Amino acid sequence: MGMRVLHEFLKLYPHSVTRAVRRGAVVAAVSSLLDFASLLFLFPVFVSLTANGSDSKLTTPLDSILPLSVDTYIVLAMICMITRSITAYVLRAWWMKQVAAADVSLSNRLLSSYVYAPFEFHLSHNSAELMSRAVSNVNSATFSGLAGLLVLVTDSTTVVSLGAALLVASPLPGLVVCGYLGFVGTLFTIFSRRFTTRFSQEYARHVTQVYRRTATVLRGVRELTVANAQEPVLRSVRDARGGMTKAQRRLALLTDIPRLTLETALYGAVLVALLIVVSSDHPSKQLPVVALYVVAGLRVLPAVSRALGTMTQLRSGMEIGRELRQELDRFNRDSAPATPPQRVRRATLAITDLAFRYSEGPSVLSEVTLTVEPGAFVGIVGPSGGGKSTLLNIMLGLLRPTGGVVTWGGEPIAAADPSWFERVGYVPQESYMLDDSIVANVALGHPEVDVERARSALARAGLGGVVDSLPNGIDTGVGENGSRLSVGQRQRLGLARALYRQPSILILDEPTAALDAETERLVVESICELRGELSIVMVSHRRPPLAGADCVYTLVEGRLARELAPSAGQA
Repeated sequence: MGMRVLHEFLKLYPHSVTRAVRRGAVVAAVSSLLDFASLLFLFPVFVSLTANGSDSKLTTPLDSILPLSVDTYIVLAMICMITRSITAYVLRAWWMKQVAAADVSLSNRLLSSYVYAPFEFHLSHNSAELMSRAVSNVNSATFSGLAGLLVLVTDSTTVVSLGAALLVASPLPGLVVCGYLGFVGTLFTIFSRRFTTRFSQEYARHVTQVYRRTATVLRGVRELTVANAQEPVLRSVRDARGGMTKAQRRLALLTDIPRLTLETALYGAVLVALLIVVSSDHPSKQLPVVALYVVAGLRVLPAVSRALGTMTQLRSGMEIGRELRQELDRFNRDSAPATPPQRVRRATLAITDLAFRYSEGPSVLSEVTLTVEPGAFVGIVGPSGGGKSTLLNIMLGLLRPTGGVVTWGGEPIAAADPSWFERVGYVPQESYMLDDSIVANVALGHPEVDVERARSALARAGLGGVVDSLPNGIDTGVGENGSRLSVGQRQRLGLARALYRQPSILILDEPTAALDAETERLVVESICELRGELSIVMVSHRRPPLAGADCVYTLVEGRLARELAPSAGQA
């Protein structure tokens, strides 16, 4: 784990996180001096306890520097240990607060990148997969990587300070112990690097699969129940979950390896040291050093094992962070967008020689030319797969045409143009519903709700009487996905949402496809009443809903042709 990799990882987070890492490292390094002092203060105590006459009297480094009584040394050692523990707790609490804020910041940043990504991106990506990256993967990167960073620094400085104290107290044994710990740490780092990368990638991949398959189950629970097909789909979730926990278990075991290795080796070293003491001519002279190493070992062992285990978690988090960094690099939104032109309220929408093809596949639209005059109602009819939805997505500014141009009042419309979105009202085949009140759904995305404007939009969409009859009126909740409303009511609520925006042009994509004949008639009447007030473009695979249109075009295999007149009697 080099400094360059660490630097790239920290760039995922705000600059304040990097500054917090530096401050935390300084505090950890300074507080580790308390470990150094406490161990040196204990050495004279051990010498005193094992003294057996003047012939066994040993000298310690503190005898000439700080000659104090044994009781004083004990008190000083206790003060250092207690202060060290309190400092470690405060530092940990402060750092976890920084980590939690960094997790929220990165998750919001990634989710924002997805939300503002080009529409083509969402056509080729699963929403549950994106959700797993923005929530679970970010959480793993932050709490395995960033959270472990200061733990690693703290434990490393602790090991260094205790090692320094041992070197001062007894140079040769201290050098052997420090060399041994460094050797074990290096071996583990080399051994674990490849496995950590592989297991981390497996874990992230299986987490994504769990999100995708779970979302599939919950979205399709009605159809799965009727088809009695719950078990096969649940089995696929269990399989993905099993793969995720397997990779998680491997990472956990990899974290435990240094602790088990160090425990065995360190206890063996203490036993060897005791054998040497017992077999020596003057055991009492060696006992203070052995006691010092036993006490140091009780502090060093957990610190080293935790540091090496944390290094595994840190490398795992940084591996996931590397993938998140690549994801964010795809959506570099740091450059300021060009200022969009100010769109006039009423104008002509003109499409000239339009062509479109997706990155992989044949041509979807070819030489499409269409003009929508202010206040006109234009219908487009055609079979499924003929390119109707693609044409609407281009008109909405969601897709960029591969050929031709779309203009409003003579000004070209770019993809994701905010000034164009302000002019467009959109009603899809199935309107998206918040699990919130009717008024919140009408004013979707508007921070300040104009209730009277919402009531007017509902009335124009043919829902005014229905809403007034509800117990809580406009504040009535619609339920998850609008479950408390009928299909027709949801569609008219979607129409009211579009009208609330006070658009210049209304674009409707198969708005009556799932409606019965009577509900379709009511929705179409509401739409026809808007003719003249704003421009309307409506597509359908059937002609009857377009009976009130000023003109109807047929779109077949990506080519547009104008009909002489709407054929109201054809189904």
